Amino acid sequence: MKKSIPLIVLTICILSSATGSAAADNSLGDFGPNYANADPKNSNLTIDQLTAAASKGKAQMQYELGMRYISGNGVPQNYQDAIRWLRKAADQRCAPALNRLGVCYEKGLGVPKNPKTAVSFYRKAANLGDADGQISLGTCYLNGVGLKKNPSQAVLWFRKAANQGSMMGQTLLAACYENGTGVPQSDKDALSWYGLAANRFAAEKYSVKDVWAEGKNPGEKENALQRRWENIIEKSKIHNFGSPLAQNKLGEFYFEGKGTAKNPDQAAFWFFAAATKGFPPAQNKLGECFLSGQGAPKDCQTAIFWFRKAVEQGYGPAKANLETALSEAAKEAEREAAKEAEREAA
Repeated sequence: MKKSIPLIVLTICILSSATGSAAADNSLGDFGPNYANADPKNSNLTIDQLTAAASKGKAQMQYELGMRYISGNGVPQNYQDAIRWLRKAADQRCAPALNRLGVCYEKGLGVPKNPKTAVSFYRKAANLGDADGQISLGTCYLNGVGLKKNPSQAVLWFRKAANQGSMMGQTLLAACYENGTGVPQSDKDALSWYGLAANRFAAEKYSVKDVWAEGKNPGEKENALQRRWENIIEKSKIHNFGSPLAQNKLGEFYFEGKGTAKNPDQAAFWFFAAATKGFPPAQNKLGECFLSGQGAPKDCQTAIFWFRKAVEQGYGPAKANLETALSEAAKEAEREAAKEAEREAA
């Protein structure tokens, strides 16, 4: 029986915006290229320089200029001008421009909203081998946007993107395996694809306990936690690893023993990897690890630190956890005060 696509995929789709593809955008960090800004090799060009190059028919420059107008980077945001330059690039079979035009038609940005036309552009980009175009087309098949819903076709296009090394494609394919959407349900296959997207093999033997011991200083107070974790991030190089969505899912699989043996230490590490990238569900999960002492040293103050991080980003489930941790911290303080009083009286 086919299941509905999981929350992780719904999150990806819901978070899409004018500066992203149909399934991925700036707010998702390292999922797919960030096309809101120019390609790094041309990022130092002024608008006049970019316009001059684009006017000479250079497709990449036309595409980048169109994206400047979408993002308002160096020019007033103007979707009509963006569409004009993206079309010029698309006419030269520039795959990213074709995909972006699809986004504009899907969302009605600078053109009348037309999902069928969006699909047409996505398909052209996908057939040219563009991973973002393949993801966009797969997402349309998944959600029935501009064509009939077809989970099997969605999986086909997600797999094409995944096989190119797209972390977004790998994560979407993993989510399909996890929920049996368009493919037979398989925790092992889901774990494998989440692992690729998370850059699992670059850090498989790493334990958050080791990182904790490396950064912990005796007598530190809560207001020093941020500095300590920044130090840990620098030493562990975790910020160089893969996608936070996949890292968080990998943590869940290790914690629950899905597709693999239970391993709280590895679970905590992957929650940590995603949490340091600002991913609220992982921050909440990491807080739970420190609160319970599963996979990480039991440390109420550090649990509070991560729960607060998640709450500050509006992550609802962390609120109750924060209240529990604050209550436990207060009880710990009372116990310590009682012990101190006993020592003084002795």
